[in-house]
Amino acid sequence: ATINMVHAYIHWLRGSKESLQIAHELIQKPLAYFSESQSPKIIDHGNTLMILSLIELDLGEYEKSYSHSSQAIRLLERALDWTELPLDSDWCLFVRFNLARDLQEVGRSAEALVMLKQLLLDEERVLGVDHPLPLDTRNMLALAQAGVGLTAEALATVVSPSVVALFSVTVVSGEAVQIGP
Repeated sequence: ATINMVHAYIHWLRGSKESLQIAHELIQKPLAYFSESQSPKIIDHGNTLMILSLIELDLGEYEKSYSHSSQAIRLLERALDWTELPLDSDWCLFVRFNLARDLQEVGRSAEALVMLKQLLLDEERVLGVDHPLPLDTRNMLALAQAGVGLTAEALATVVSPSVVALFSVTVVSGEAVQIGP
């Protein structure tokens, strides 16, 4: 099962539609094995769900289909339900980031915003404000906020706390952000 998972991952990395279809087929065996295992809490099951969600997303891009994105969301939700790891573990932070991104992609912006706000707080607490992952999450949150018309919040979000410590940030008339000493 693990060999199939590795081969699926390699095909996923190749990125062509044919390679993704092969990866999708290869990942089914480990998925079935880990789902039926006497010990379903093994980490390989979560990784299998994660890889399959990435394959589904990429196939969806090739086929211009949201059904693959919806399947990826279901897989990521299963991975979070499945795990016994704390939600602020590195693995769960990564899964939550991907889930929020996928929710945003299929137009479930309200859910994505709630998830991104909590994810950013957890990432900054665990990893620090200047770690690359919270910076990516901060950027995605700002884009999501801007996408639903929360322009002032988006501009305030995109400025990291380390920048705020150096400069004052003022929201002017609910729309513009003035940054200055």
